[in-house]
Amino acid sequence: MTTPDLPLDPRDMRKRIMRAAYRGERLDGKHGLTVSIAHAVLRTAEHAGYSGEDTMTMLAYHAILQLEQMQDLLTEQVSLTPSPPMVFIK
Repeated sequence: MTTPDLPLDPRDMRKRIMRAAYRGERLDGKHGLTVSIAHAVLRTAEHAGYSGEDTMTMLAYHAILQLEQMQDLLTEQVSLTPSPPMVFIK
């Protein structure tokens, strides 16, 4: 499956986020299970009565936080992965 064109319109982005959150679809259009941070955040914001702007701020915050955690994990995994010794040949 090809990756869909990236939405340029914020309304289209919001529609895709909502679809991903409530239908379990991935934003990149690929098949597979998705652990939806969007679903958890949107449900929490809805329950708390947040405005649309506050909901999207909360979603952006948690998405960036998760990205930072994943980058840290990836960096840790790369640094722990043994690499072959370097051999210099003249």
